[in-house]
Amino acid sequence: MALAGLGHCLGRMGHRREARDRLLQAVRLLLRERKHSGGGLGECGPLLDLAIELHGIGAYRESLDPIGQVLKREPASARAHHLQALTLSRLNDNVAARRSASRALGLAPGESNAAILLATLEARCGDLDTARMRLEALVENGSDPHRARAMFELGLVLDRLGEYDRAFDRLADSGRMMLHSPQAAHFDPEAIYRSLEQEREQVTQAGIDAVDTAFREDDMADPVFLIGFYRSGTTLLEQVLNAHPAVTTSDEAALLPQVLRELYRRSPGSGLHWLQRLQALGPKALAQLRRYYWEQARMRLGEGLRDRILVDKTALNTLHVGFIHALFPRARFLFALRDPRDVRLSSFMQALVPSALTLHLVDWEEGARFYASVMYHWLVMRKRLSLDWTEIRYEDVVTDLRAAVLPALTLLGIEWIPEMGRFHEHARERVIATPSFTDVTRPIYRSAIGRWRNYASRFEVLAPHLRPFAQELGYDWPNQF
Repeated sequence: MALAGLGHCLGRMGHRREARDRLLQAVRLLLRERKHSGGGLGECGPLLDLAIELHGIGAYRESLDPIGQVLKREPASARAHHLQALTLSRLNDNVAARRSASRALGLAPGESNAAILLATLEARCGDLDTARMRLEALVENGSDPHRARAMFELGLVLDRLGEYDRAFDRLADSGRMMLHSPQAAHFDPEAIYRSLEQEREQVTQAGIDAVDTAFREDDMADPVFLIGFYRSGTTLLEQVLNAHPAVTTSDEAALLPQVLRELYRRSPGSGLHWLQRLQALGPKALAQLRRYYWEQARMRLGEGLRDRILVDKTALNTLHVGFIHALFPRARFLFALRDPRDVRLSSFMQALVPSALTLHLVDWEEGARFYASVMYHWLVMRKRLSLDWTEIRYEDVVTDLRAAVLPALTLLGIEWIPEMGRFHEHARERVIATPSFTDVTRPIYRSAIGRWRNYASRFEVLAPHLRPFAQELGYDWPNQF
């Protein structure tokens, strides 16, 4: 079906709103055709495929109707029940999701992926012992293709049960398995360190100023960039700001990578730094790339951007501070800070999509090295470049939200409104792409502060990487835990 294909392509391009509209149009057309044919829904595969596409672009509520239509016709479809469980879990309806996952596993008892999903939902519903037994059975099966994921989820359950040593061992075992997976073989673990070193060698304020001054004459706004490190509180701060009607946030829409790809498309060739490419393209390059950024933003986030402040939130855009400053010299930066020990533990315990960056986090020591490299880069760049930046501490946000975000509001030029204190209610109505979606749809909680103390002895080996930054950022690091 042409509409389905168009929706798929738009979704792959990141144009989620247009993709959703085309896919829903395809759903309506398919249902109408089946109704007029007099044969009911007939083969439900195409309808379920459309539901999967909707789920894939974050249109979770919209995907529930075609899933329900499939289940009316094929109530024994394990695939449909599994997708329904995944969708309901993304909507934080964990009780209903658990029922659907249980049906899916009952219909396909040999599917370990279904068993893992059910176990995670059992854990979310507080049935930790049942989840533990289910995951331990999967881990004991040495040939299961999803064993690493089962081991990871078991580690999280053991953590909640207070069995911290066993939890750490399971998480570490899972990480080692991931690093030896075919996916990991495609990534060069040293590439990011070479890239950051090149950035610091090439990027200076004088070099950026020499590229182009045309930006000073255009009338395009500059976004606010919300950056930091994984699990440092960027998603929480994003949801608080997004509750303000004058603000739109990006939810990690890959806007900046799109602009970088466009720059490299316009300036082909290998080995050149982005600053050299801008110099080669001439004085109009930055203005053209700025326009391209806003075109992409409007396509992904809607035309309403024209009247709002855009907060472009992607934690690891910290790596691209120099390019951002060249592209948007008047851009403001919000940098999310958190105790490095809690950052490291939380990122170690977070299921992230494998990539050249996230694979650094599955190894305990390597994740600390990666954190240290990113933070060093930020500290160097914030001193070297003429940046307008404000740092917001996670610990302050969860202790006194209004007082903690006041510097951010001042930076954005907006005032506090009561809706920001009820951000979790607003967040439930949004598509949240990051793994923090379950955390930011409930009220502020403080239990994540100092969680590293449950694993204090494990941090001794990380001290050379983390201690200097803990001290630099004002976090106490005692000689003995």
